[in-house]
Amino acid sequence: MKHMLIILTLIIGLMVFGCTSTPNAQDTPSVPPAGDNEGPGVPAAPGEPSDEPTVPEETTPEEPAEPSGDNFAGLDYDGVLALGLPAECDVTMATGQETMSYKMYIDGQNVRWESSDMDMEDCSKVVYVATDNAVAIGCEGGNYPPGSSCNWLVMSDEGESEPTETEMGDYSSPEFGGVPAAQISCKPWIPDSSKFSTPGKACTMDDYMDEMMAGYQ
Repeated sequence: MKHMLIILTLIIGLMVFGCTSTPNAQDTPSVPPAGDNEGPGVPAAPGEPSDEPTVPEETTPEEPAEPSGDNFAGLDYDGVLALGLPAECDVTMATGQETMSYKMYIDGQNVRWESSDMDMEDCSKVVYVATDNAVAIGCEGGNYPPGSSCNWLVMSDEGESEPTETEMGDYSSPEFGGVPAAQISCKPWIPDSSKFSTPGKACTMDDYMDEMMAGYQ
């Protein structure tokens, strides 16, 4: 009986010792060190770099400003030319006791003016075209000079911006350079190359004079 009590005591002691012993390290859940918990979808802690890629913001390019009527405000004829922008202008000039009105188109070195106030026989509207190498004067829808078979009287540019009044005789262009800003009103214009073309028969001054002399023979 005494031996049985000793054995029972030993068994109970082993059971108590097994329940209160420290578990193995392999059964203890591991805790990751600080800084290793960033993963996909997990935000980084404040002050720590993020592994998420940076997406650049989309920017819309600015469009260049279109010319407005304000670009021409307060400019005289020379100022409009110096600005270098295509323009459509209305010009008023006092000539003696008369006031002349002109419609003008400007594109770089190309200039065209039209006028119905020239009071020219057989020509209701005179048209003047100056390009970088020649000037021409004609009559819209008719012959010019009136009475000839020509549509345009053309002068080649030999280094000057415009032929002189002596070269053009009575067909020289008005001097717009002296027109004050108050008498010229311009606005932006979409260039039209047809405004500077000279369709039909173009004659030089010599051609015109030969034709006139032939008519007297």
